[in-house]
Parts: sequence; C-alpha cells; structure tokens
Amino acid sequence: MPLQRLAVIRGRFAPLALPALAVIEDALSRADRVLLLVSAAEQAPSCRMPWTAAARTEMAEAAVAPFGDRVVIRAVPDWRYDRTAREAAEVAAIASVESGAAVRLPDLPDDPELIAALFERGAEAARGRVSDSVIAALSAFCATDAYEGFREEYRYVENYRRAWSVAPYPPVLVTVDTVIVHVPDGGGPHLLLIRRGGVPGKGNWALPGGFVDPGEWLIDAAFRELREETGLTLTDDEVRTALKGRGVFDAPDRSSRGRVVTHGFHFVVEGGPLPDVAGDDDAAEARWWPVGELHSLRERLLEDHPDIIVHFLGHAALS
Repeated sequence: MPLQRLAVIRGRFAPLALPALAVIEDALSRADRVLLLVSAAEQAPSCRMPWTAAARTEMAEAAVAPFGDRVVIRAVPDWRYDRTAREAAEVAAIASVESGAAVRLPDLPDDPELIAALFERGAEAARGRVSDSVIAALSAFCATDAYEGFREEYRYVENYRRAWSVAPYPPVLVTVDTVIVHVPDGGGPHLLLIRRGGVPGKGNWALPGGFVDPGEWLIDAAFRELREETGLTLTDDEVRTALKGRGVFDAPDRSSRGRVVTHGFHFVVEGGPLPDVAGDDDAAEARWWPVGELHSLRERLLEDHPDIIVHFLGHAALS
C-alpha cells in the first residue's frame, strides 16, 4: 500500500534525464501520484536551458507517459529574489492536484554536462542519458534555427569563461541595470526595454545596462549605458525627482558568463510625451513597452530581468 498520496519533485527538467526518471519511479513505489514542478517558468531560453517551460513540460510528459496519470506536471516560476511569491506559486500548483497532505522530495539538479554534449555533438550525445522519446525531441530541436543560435551562444560563453580562467581568483563582475518608467500626460506607465543584438541573449528583451568601467560610480555607469543603448538622457533635476529605489541582484547563477552582480536603479518620470529612443551599441532596438503589456514578454526577457522588474514594479507587471 502506498504510504503517501502525493510526492512533489521540483526541477528544471531541461531535459528530464534517466536519473530523474529513476527518482520518479522510486517515488511512485511509495506514493499514489507524483507531481513534477517544472521550475524557471518565467525565464527565457538560453544556452544553459534552451527550452521554454512549455517545451520542457512536453518532453517530460513524453518521458513519463508509461506511468499514465500517476504523474502530473505543472510549471512554476523561480522568482529568485522573492521567496514568498515562489512558495505561493508552488503551493497553488500542489493544491491544483491534491487537497490533502503532500510530501516534498529533494529538488532534482540540472545536468550541465548533458547540455554541453548537446551543443558539442548533437542529440546522439544524449543517448543513454535520456529516454528514447526525449532523444526524438532533442533530434527535432537540433534541426532548428533556435538550436544553432543557442549553439553560438554556448561557444561565446565557453570562450568568455576560458579568457577569465587565467585570473588568479575567480572573477566577480559588476553590472548595472536601469528600470525606468515614464508616465506620459494622459497615458499609462511605460517601461523602457532594449532588444539585445548580440550574444548572450540575442533577440531577448532586456533592461538597459552593462558593465561598470574602472573608476566609475554605479549610478554614472547606469546613465552611461542608458544613453549608449537607447539615446535617452536624464537631467539633474529629473534624476533628483525620478529616482525611486535601488537594489542589488546577486543570484550566483544569474548570468551564463559567470558570477555577475548587478545593481538596479528604478526611476519614474511623470508628464510630457514619451521621449524618442533608438537602439544602439549592444541594443538592436529600444522601445517603450506599456506596463500593462509586459506579460506578453514572459520567457522573452534576459536572464533574471523578470525578477528585477517585478522587484520594482510588482508581480502584476508580468501577470
């Protein structure tokens, strides 16, 4: 007789590998059902996790199909800087499956070596590490333009890390990001975003920002990157009245390039028309997005920029 009604296992499942399948099978020997929480639902695909939550869920469903309806899958966000919101999303996912007690099992880690093998040798490199159904999905993925784009990004990241490998200590890099909202006369709030023109994150939308130069104050770096990427400048008077907050965002895995700590600055400018902006430098495009439409960019925002946006604007901005 099963000892538990529901066992809960969280992981990115990018993709669901054979060791994870063994954990699921073991859990089913002790529970009526297993709930898989596919995490990082708010994050854009990248060379570290080249599939949306929907695509990862689809691969997982194929892998666990032999278990029938005893395995249920739900996608949940990570919200790296808001533990309360992350836990609330997981509680809601569990409640959608089971109203009684659920047993939480250890999270399943990523397998970066499997992803590396995928980009270095193609889908066949994963054979013996994932089920045949996942191999089929990986083979189809490797025939797409998206695969080639992430493969380019993977090579860039590997070369970037190799260049820093000669440093006497593991580098910790510092960046800035700007969350600037403009509320024009008679209109609703708009957030300024850029679309990245290069790797990593080519094609994704992002907050204006970049690396801090030696001898540069953080806020000066934020203004410089804002000007270089969008053409927007703020006067001294606007800065004094528009700065609403600042924060540090330091999830160790927030950047594919390595340990990068970013400092976010939040500005709100009210009145007047929306200023003209144009993408330049690292930005292929700059655009004022109505805050009420930001939800359409979920899974298209760079790295942890969804987390930074909701930190300053609230979760409703991406709901």
